[in-house]
Amino acid sequence: MIFQDLNREFGRKFACHHTLWIIRHSKNTSRIYTKILLYGSIRRIQSSIQLEEGLTKEHVSNILKKQRAQREAKALEKDFIVSVLNSSATKREAKSYIQRFAPPGANSSLSHFRKKKTQRTCNFNLQTIYGPAAIQESPKFIQQPQHVTKNLGESQKHLALVKIRAIQSFSDETIHGIGRTIYQLNRLGLTSIVVLDFNDENMPVSDLIRRDDRRKRLEVEQSNRIISAIIESGDDVARLVDNIIGINGDLESPGEHSTRTFVAHSNILALHLRRGIIPILLPIGFTSIMQNSLAVPANEVVLALSRELVGISSKKRLDENLQISPKDQQHALKNENLLDRLILLDPLGGIPTTDLSTGYHVYLNMEQEYDEVRQVLLHDIQKLNNETKLYSTHALPNISWVKDKLPFQENYRKISRISTASASFKGEEDLKLNFNSHYHLENLKLARSALSMLPSSSSALMISPEEVANSARYTSYQPDHVGTRRQVNPLIHNLLTDRPVFSPSLPSGRRRKKPSCEQDSILDITAMPITFAKHGVPVTIFPDPKTSPWIPPKYGKSSQTLTNPEINLPLLVKLINNSFGRTLDLPAYLARVDSRIAGVIIAGAYEGGAILTWESPSGADPTDTTRMVPYLDKFAVLQSSQGSGGIADLIFNCIVRKCFPKGVVWRSRKNNPVNKWYFERSRGTWTLPNTNWTMFWTTPNVYLNHQRPLLPDYENICRSIKPTWKS
Repeated sequence: MIFQDLNREFGRKFACHHTLWIIRHSKNTSRIYTKILLYGSIRRIQSSIQLEEGLTKEHVSNILKKQRAQREAKALEKDFIVSVLNSSATKREAKSYIQRFAPPGANSSLSHFRKKKTQRTCNFNLQTIYGPAAIQESPKFIQQPQHVTKNLGESQKHLALVKIRAIQSFSDETIHGIGRTIYQLNRLGLTSIVVLDFNDENMPVSDLIRRDDRRKRLEVEQSNRIISAIIESGDDVARLVDNIIGINGDLESPGEHSTRTFVAHSNILALHLRRGIIPILLPIGFTSIMQNSLAVPANEVVLALSRELVGISSKKRLDENLQISPKDQQHALKNENLLDRLILLDPLGGIPTTDLSTGYHVYLNMEQEYDEVRQVLLHDIQKLNNETKLYSTHALPNISWVKDKLPFQENYRKISRISTASASFKGEEDLKLNFNSHYHLENLKLARSALSMLPSSSSALMISPEEVANSARYTSYQPDHVGTRRQVNPLIHNLLTDRPVFSPSLPSGRRRKKPSCEQDSILDITAMPITFAKHGVPVTIFPDPKTSPWIPPKYGKSSQTLTNPEINLPLLVKLINNSFGRTLDLPAYLARVDSRIAGVIIAGAYEGGAILTWESPSGADPTDTTRMVPYLDKFAVLQSSQGSGGIADLIFNCIVRKCFPKGVVWRSRKNNPVNKWYFERSRGTWTLPNTNWTMFWTTPNVYLNHQRPLLPDYENICRSIKPTWKS
């Protein structure tokens, strides 16, 4: 027994080596055994103490590492926001962003983010997305300094509805760029709800269809691609949510705000958002009777989510047996979240236009331009239908009647498949343009319907996925040609500034992505196909140039007056005083512009406006209409609307595109902070010697006009007009 203990405690070598000695001293065996056991106990105690000391040191080291990691994470979070703001936004825009989106504690870093010269490189290296601040700062229409008010909804989670069409046609690199941008938006305080749209076929799908095995495999594969792209960009924050949309069987055709789909399980959506998860939704819905899953149009899913997030109640729900009432669930979803953005990632990009050299609408004021743009797209569709003879006897579509008995639909559904075997190449191209116009029209209608339900501060962005992916790459800064700014990530830029990448009133030749020596009248294929849209404000023009073109009046006297009953003169004067920070001498001003008014432009509820007149140079015959010059006499925007909202852009576009497309002239004081904004939008400028005025004009080829001395007339008018402000 003793030898077994020795062997177990000290090893076989020790036991064998001392066996003979123990036999020789057998009388003291018990005493020796006691000493050996005591020695072994001491060794075990010492080993235990050393083990405890090692564990204690390791525990303390882990605590220190954890605390250090927390400090570094906090510093990285602050440095992440500061680095983005420092490289992309002006101080005014940075304040507005931090008050709305930045997490608590980030506001303290704003005071020194402009002074910080060196920045640590964050995990996402967003500094490479933007160029230097001096190049990124675009002049804005700001006449007076203004304090930024605190937003009341800062405690709510800010959301963006992102719809991705034809995701199955994107490359892995494009998917990675989209996922990276969505994750970056999440880090910056804008959580996305992503809706996938698998419609990339020739004929747009608008009906509810059954999901076969091929469709189900497609849904799983593509949802995994975008989820993996988001997770690989940072944390595990994306989840597939495919069981919250219900189908309303009582509604035969959706209206402007009503849809056949609704959010049946708002509690699941609210739970994911509360946990900081980015939900990925498939365009599928479940019937309330048979619980069948059907593929539904993604646009209807987006509208259903918009309705739910703004608090428009759904008539039916599938979670009525829960303890919390559906009304309380919806109110919780609305109170905890604020839908700020609608982002449509479409391979076709923004809404096209034929009357601008950029080829795309940079900014859409839905309140003013929706009907006009919609009519243009409908006209294009009808025109291409007629040209390709889509419904003629020579190209009859192969029509098959499919009896699709849905639980709530007993009628037959007609599916048209267009045979292209006998179509010519030109016919195929025209047919493709036809379908493209249809997609653009659907995006336009979706943006307008969603924005009409959202707060006025919300916006929509229609952009191609390739543009987002290219902007998300790590590329070194390379300056573009003179007059442009480096390409930025449009989604992040829109989040920080709440405006498009380029000003909509900026001439097309100054917002190109690549150097070009082409004239403004030539289509610029390098322009970014991005359309930024807001619900906007109505713009009223007196008189309407569509019915009464702005031409010089006969006999030199205009019939337009500021005392027109349709013009609220007190509000107009209040607008001018607020914008300029001075008081207008109304009697003196009316006496000067009497019988000279060319027209008046009013934006919104007198948030902005312009007064234009007909002026004649000194010494010219007042009745000679050939010497009359269109002159921008007053251009005013409320201080609360300056620098954002696009009010100034809307008014300026009306002036140069609708009222005076051939050119207009105006003057501004040399120290006016708006002069930089004027400079980018004018075709020419001249600082008048021995005066305090700088003259601007948009007239093309003013120097080459030998038939009429335009420049001397412009100078004479800008020198001779006397200000009418109260002293």
